[in-house]
Amino acid sequence: MTADDSTAAEGKYSMRIRSTTTTGTLGNTGILLPVAELRGRRVKVSGWIKTENIAEPGYASIWLRVDGASGSLSLDNMFQLGIRVTGAWKRYEYEREVSPAAVQVVFGTFVSRQGTAWFDDLRIEVDGTPLRQGPPPVIAEPEAGQLEWIRQTAIPFGTERAGSGFDDLQPLKQLIGNARVVGLGEATHGTAEFFRMKHRVLEFLANEMGFTIFNIEANMPEAYRLNDYALTGRGDPKRLIAGMYFWTWNTQEVYEMVEWVREFNASGKGRVQFTGNDMQVSAVAAQIAQAFIAKAEPGCADKMKEADELVERAARLPLNAANLSAIEAAGRGANEVRRYLESRFPEYVKTLPVAEVD
Repeated sequence: MTADDSTAAEGKYSMRIRSTTTTGTLGNTGILLPVAELRGRRVKVSGWIKTENIAEPGYASIWLRVDGASGSLSLDNMFQLGIRVTGAWKRYEYEREVSPAAVQVVFGTFVSRQGTAWFDDLRIEVDGTPLRQGPPPVIAEPEAGQLEWIRQTAIPFGTERAGSGFDDLQPLKQLIGNARVVGLGEATHGTAEFFRMKHRVLEFLANEMGFTIFNIEANMPEAYRLNDYALTGRGDPKRLIAGMYFWTWNTQEVYEMVEWVREFNASGKGRVQFTGNDMQVSAVAAQIAQAFIAKAEPGCADKMKEADELVERAARLPLNAANLSAIEAAGRGANEVRRYLESRFPEYVKTLPVAEVD
């Protein structure tokens, strides 16, 4: 997504979305609208759209979704128009009564499947009156007092590049003290310097302070497969990083950090593991669990597969009152299997390694 000055219906810029997906997901933008100003009112949505090479059955859309306490109340996404034909700018509009029960209204644009679309002069009118926009962001120069605070408080360092020695990072020892967990955040996802600095701080923590685990916001079983590479060298690190799903981790900087972890472990200087602490996608976890049960207790395999299929179906359902019973049934089925497996833990560890049972 970008502001594009090569084409516009009004003024100098349009907003361009170029989607390269091969899975049918959306190239999507969205913002929250002030629900108190829209609730129980008639809303008109309009804007210009131009498209290029959108693959069927994909299309471009200016969308509006109204949510209630139990899920979506209405969704207008221009599906019936099938806007995908390459051509000139064309203006579209539609109207909608916003439910008095609305708790959230979301407005945006998308391209489904592959292709490119441009959007311009997007407007929202409430009972015929343009929705007022908030004030523009204030971007100001820092004041003298703020600069002085930074000079007194910040710890300067020479570079964000790993392999540059540790002299300028020594003040971290006093800051960290005897803490066993150090949080390494970033002000923005995808900024190269932040991840290079994570790498450098990890190098410092492992060499100078004996830290042994790097933990990231990624799916646990997929991260364990990358950990296997970090410890043993088995597998393709680039493929394993991509297998953690998120573009934020699928970068040259993370790859270089993983390679450093592998080299550190192979050197004999210490041992650092790469782990994940999230659970957003269940497919690999389910495969691991099913493979284990097929070996440890084959008689339970069909029950586990049935429970997993219920969860997979429920995960694809919209979160609303109509689907609540199916979602709750899937949850009960999964919990029933989980409780049974936990009760069998003492039996499993009699014949199988504890780590595998875990």
